[in-house]
Amino acid sequence: MAYPAFAANPTKFNVVEAIRAPLEFWRLGPRRSAEVGDKAAIWKYLGHDKERGVVAFVQVVSPMEVGDPSQSRHWLPGSEALQEPANRVGIRRLPAPNLPLWVSAHPLLKTLSVARAQGGTVFHLTDEQWETLVELAGGLDGRMQDLQYEQRVVDGLSGKGTGQGLDRAVARRRCVEDRAMSVTAEHMQGQSWEVDDMHLQESFNFLCTRGTDVMHPEVKGTVGDLGPVNVTAGEVNHAREHPEKAAIAIVFGIQVAADSEGILTANGGTLWFRRPWAPSNQELRSTAFIWTTPS
Repeated sequence: MAYPAFAANPTKFNVVEAIRAPLEFWRLGPRRSAEVGDKAAIWKYLGHDKERGVVAFVQVVSPMEVGDPSQSRHWLPGSEALQEPANRVGIRRLPAPNLPLWVSAHPLLKTLSVARAQGGTVFHLTDEQWETLVELAGGLDGRMQDLQYEQRVVDGLSGKGTGQGLDRAVARRRCVEDRAMSVTAEHMQGQSWEVDDMHLQESFNFLCTRGTDVMHPEVKGTVGDLGPVNVTAGEVNHAREHPEKAAIAIVFGIQVAADSEGILTANGGTLWFRRPWAPSNQELRSTAFIWTTPS
């Protein structure tokens, strides 16, 4: 796996809006390449806001192809010369709680090749540089798994793959999560909330609006009884920073069954809901840490 840095000029391309999309095609430029599975930092060059640095982490999810960049709605006036057919890849966002990382706040970023460049679209990050960026950003959101995880889900649902025990466990987990999302969305809509799925873009699952009221429910699902659930650092940080909007929904007692072809379906489940949700230290138990190796 490689760790490129994809760079964008904010006076030509609205990079901040582009990275909010669940899926975006990224222009690589001539003689540049990226592979499916690569994880990349999105670098914003200096713009009118006088800030430059890392604004997102993404993963390449589709093979490189020659495409028409002009199809993107994020180009700005004066960028016509950049909209000719060029190599591109599909990317999806990997949320992290402490982004963006500006050079003004993190001088260490000046050592990156992309920070020293006067132009260009694709640069190389070393493994150590990537790990440092992820650590500064507070880690990647635990729900946004790599492509090997996603492939195991597909294989588990179809009965393919060599590690079928793991595949089935992963597929079962995803099935439970999808059911929890469905139950929660139906409940919120029944309470006259407008519900938008944000789980691929933010560190919460739904953006719910009702008049001037805004809520960000985090959704968890389990086949067991109501009890402890895993939460990520990004989810906790968001809830603490936005206690008036944060909520948590736990759907427990979900039932999972497989049909004659091994396809899993989930049904049932009871919703437990809390708002506001601002988890205290006393309510949290550490189950994992990030250890930084000594220099």
